[in-house]
Amino acid sequence: MHPSVPVYPRGGNDSRHGGFTPNAALQATEGGPPHNQNMTDDNRYIPRRRVLKGAKIISTDGSMVVDCVIRNLSVAGAKLDVPATLALPHEFTLLDVQADRRYIATMAWRRGDQMGVEFSDPPEDEDDER
Repeated sequence: MHPSVPVYPRGGNDSRHGGFTPNAALQATEGGPPHNQNMTDDNRYIPRRRVLKGAKIISTDGSMVVDCVIRNLSVAGAKLDVPATLALPHEFTLLDVQADRRYIATMAWRRGDQMGVEFSDPPEDEDDER
């Protein structure tokens, strides 16, 4: 495991994410709740990298597969470009086609053709984010 990548504990209070929450992880790894001075310019505790990757949104039952683009990515979540007129599931698998990596994702917000997602299944190390 890469030494700069935090290890995210499971078993927290947020059952919709299987116990994983970015804030719980930061509390466990940094000894307490995050403070504003630790936030990025876009109000994130965990910085995201800008990327341009082809991806697919796959419904939990596999009945829907939708092409999308990953615009930024971190171990905690991503910002996606999605079809604006299409209804999408709240929880789904996000397939990063380039890295052949699957993330269990939950929609955090949606505005038109953009959507923010949180991962409940963080990668084990930084190389999984390619």
